[in-house]
Amino acid sequence: MDKSTVKQLRNLEEDYLARLEKYEEQQEVQGDRNSYSRTDTDVVFMRMKVDHMKNGQLKPAYNTQISTEN
Repeated sequence: MDKSTVKQLRNLEEDYLARLEKYEEQQEVQGDRNSYSRTDTDVVFMRMKVDHMKNGQLKPAYNTQISTEN
C-alpha cells in the first residue's frame, strides 16, 4: 500500500469510525423525537411563550404528553 492509502485508512479508523459510533448512540437516545438535551436526555426543546420583545426561544422542557402515556 502506498502512503496515501495508509493515511486514509488511519484517518478512517481514528476519526470516522469514532464519529459514526457517536452518531449511532445519539440516534438511539433521540429515538422518534426531533431533539433532546445532552445533559438531560428526557428533555426536548420546545418553543416557549414569547417575551415582551417578541423573541420566541427554544428552551428545554418536559413533554407532559409523553410522560402521561401508559
